[in-house]
Amino acid sequence: MAGGVIGTELARELLNYTNEIRLVSRNPQKVNTSDQLFKADLLNMEQTAEAVNMYDGTDLSDINENMPIKPPSRKGKVRAHIANMLMDEIEKGNIQAVIVRAADFYGNGANSS
Repeated sequence: MAGGVIGTELARELLNYTNEIRLVSRNPQKVNTSDQLFKADLLNMEQTAEAVNMYDGTDLSDINENMPIKPPSRKGKVRAHIANMLMDEIEKGNIQAVIVRAADFYGNGANSS
């Protein structure tokens, strides 16, 4: 996902590993000159599916997430719902995917903490 301190720093760091970086948000902005911008609203299933269509399962490692998800906000509940849908597809063996979570209050450019 594009935007926020973590998304911006992650996009910068990913450039050390690949130049195929897609930034997805309702209003994406480039971090690196080679970034692909993809406008999508995660509440729209078709846009979300298209946004993640670039994932190559041969390049992903297994990640285990044991922390319970208990979102208090509407936005958090939407994220949890999407994460649960994603995890269901992973468990069925339909896709390989990674979910990354981090707060936007750390690092360079963290001006909202």
